[in-house]
Amino acid sequence: MRPERLELAGFTSFRDRTVVEFEGADMFALVGPTGSGKSSIIDAMTFALYGSVSRYDDTRLVAPVISQGGLEAKVRFDFSVGDVRYSATRVVRRTKTGATTKEARLERRLPGAEGTEVLAGNADELGGAVGEILGLGFAEFCKCVVLPQGEFARFLHDKPRVRQDVLVGLLDLRVYDEMGQRARRRASESEHEIKVIDDRLARLAAATPANLAALDARIDCLEELRERVDDIEPRLADLAETMRRLEHEAAEAQRDIDALCGLVLPAAPAGRGVGDAGEAFAAALAAVSTAEEHEQASRTALDAVPPRAESEHLLRLHTELRSVREEAGKGAAVLAQLEARAGDAERTRDEAEAAAERTAEAYEAVLRQDLAHTLRAGIEAGDMCPVCGARVDELPASDAPEELAVAKRARAAAAEAARHAARACNDAGVSVERARSEAEQAARRAEEIGAQLADTPDEETLHGRVSARVEAEKALHEAAGILESARTARDAAEADLTAAKAGVTAAWAVFDAARDSVARLVPPPVDRDDLGAACTALAAWSQHTAGSLRESAERIRRDVERVAAARENLVTELREACADAGLTPGARPRDTCVEALTEARMQRDSISDQIEEAERLRTTRATAVEAQAVAASLGRLLGSKAFEKWLVDAALARLVAAAAGVLRRLTNGQYSLARDERGDNFTVIDHQNADEARSARTLSGGETFLASLALALALAEEIRGLAAGGSAKLESLFLDEGFGTLDSETLDVVAAAIEELGAQGTVVGLVTHVRELAERVPVRFEVEAGLDGSRVRRVDT
Repeated sequence: MRPERLELAGFTSFRDRTVVEFEGADMFALVGPTGSGKSSIIDAMTFALYGSVSRYDDTRLVAPVISQGGLEAKVRFDFSVGDVRYSATRVVRRTKTGATTKEARLERRLPGAEGTEVLAGNADELGGAVGEILGLGFAEFCKCVVLPQGEFARFLHDKPRVRQDVLVGLLDLRVYDEMGQRARRRASESEHEIKVIDDRLARLAAATPANLAALDARIDCLEELRERVDDIEPRLADLAETMRRLEHEAAEAQRDIDALCGLVLPAAPAGRGVGDAGEAFAAALAAVSTAEEHEQASRTALDAVPPRAESEHLLRLHTELRSVREEAGKGAAVLAQLEARAGDAERTRDEAEAAAERTAEAYEAVLRQDLAHTLRAGIEAGDMCPVCGARVDELPASDAPEELAVAKRARAAAAEAARHAARACNDAGVSVERARSEAEQAARRAEEIGAQLADTPDEETLHGRVSARVEAEKALHEAAGILESARTARDAAEADLTAAKAGVTAAWAVFDAARDSVARLVPPPVDRDDLGAACTALAAWSQHTAGSLRESAERIRRDVERVAAARENLVTELREACADAGLTPGARPRDTCVEALTEARMQRDSISDQIEEAERLRTTRATAVEAQAVAASLGRLLGSKAFEKWLVDAALARLVAAAAGVLRRLTNGQYSLARDERGDNFTVIDHQNADEARSARTLSGGETFLASLALALALAEEIRGLAAGGSAKLESLFLDEGFGTLDSETLDVVAAAIEELGAQGTVVGLVTHVRELAERVPVRFEVEAGLDGSRVRRVDT
């Protein structure tokens, strides 16, 4: 791990955003007054990577890193491991109960591009990812990479178990545990593989040379059977074809025999009634002709008589004229009576009107005599008086005079009588006018009829014409009936003639149908003039031909029996051959044989493949048994706790030897480092005091710093050679304080050792107050504290 850039804001004394560029600073010093924030820069790198600060007793304590009065602190640390560059960012925020660091991210910067790849998105993921990349947890990092103030001697004074765990992590000795686990897994897998192979070999138990030889023998047998089947089946096919042909011929012969025996001929010729039917039809035609001539004569006679409708119309006019004249005479008498009555009604009306005028005048006279009663009749209580104009609160009691009531009733009766007389007079006038109009209409109608009858025959002549017309119509009707009867008789005679002809045609049709049904047998020729002779000849021919066909059918039957016997013999032979081969021939023996042969060959190939597979499995099983034994043995050896302790002891011995040389150089040969007899704790050999060995816990502060520094420098130099796979990336070492206790000579030795370590490619960072040491470092980061927070300035020398 090599630092490249550190950015922090709100972190301890660094309130404002501060950037520290480590690019090109393979060896640097952080210098400045006490409390300026030098160690906070190392703390910021540790916090960015692991989320904890080594100087705090509780690794979960993060709230103190936030600047006083601030709400959050943010740290971004850019570093590289080999050729891969990373950025770790953490943000810590104050809460009611302390602080939280949930916001965290680890990114890998992609080579040759501006983009990044997020490896971790929260605090837990970030700590795990950093541990995998660096090969160190937080505790190991603080012991071997960052040696904070007061922590130089931790590794020197740790308990053996703790020191062993640190070395196991640093040297990646857990790989041997993983190797043991993998060996045990491989042994288990090998055992499982052996079991699977044994199961498969059990299933392949039938794959033996004996079974293979048996299948070869069966294949030879089936091939011989197939050759016999190939010989028999064509012969069977020929016999089957012969059987089909003979059966077809037998069926044809039987069909012809059935047709000959089933001939249906006309029972009796029907041609003798055609002549009689023809004579009857000729007589009916003559009768129709006579009836038509008589009907035509009757029609001519009818046309000579005037139409009956005209004569009957004139007779009706004569009758109407007599009726009109009688009605006119009666109307004149009625008119005279009505005119007399109308005169009486007029006189009555005049008298009633005069009486009405007289009663009205009498009523007016009585009314004038009692005017006060008349006025009071139209007033009600509350109205204004029509005479004085005062309000009438109460009407005085007053009864109408008796004379006024009598006069009023007399006036009403006289007026009603006058109205009645007027209505009677009016009704009489209407009746007179109606009678006069009817008389005038009768006179005009009589004149019209008279005009129509002028120059026409009299009634007697008209009656004679009507009688003659009736007789002529009757004669025509009788002639039409006779004609209709003649035509009906003619149609019946024609139908009889048609039926007689149809009977003859039908008889020939029956004959022709019977002859056509056996036409393939070539019946004799037919005389179309004599149906009876034709039927007799056809019947005799059918009997003779049927006898010949029966003889032929019998010969065919005997041939069928002979062919069937031959075919049955071949089928029996084929069935026995298949049975000898263990097959049921079925409907298609050759297919059955071929299928059995194919199956036998497939079984033979399968057995052969299984025999080869079994050989391969036995070879594989032997290899698996050997591999299982090796893996199981390795798993047992690597699973022992003693193996890990042996490795740690060997690594620690090498580390102590290297640290002893460093310490001897740092102390000008006075001290070297060793382990006690049990190998659990460190001892210091005092070469200037007869190589006295004493516990490292008895060293003074300065001596302890030198011994711890020797271990740290030796660890940085030896870690690559000691690690199982170069797991821990200890390419950086940060030393915080402790140099003030060294004299100038020792300080020169320490500085030379640090410079040598830097020359080997390790980044060395020092936190010191010692000016002489800081000036020997090529890059200084001067940290200054101010009122607004700390600041950093890089100085390259």
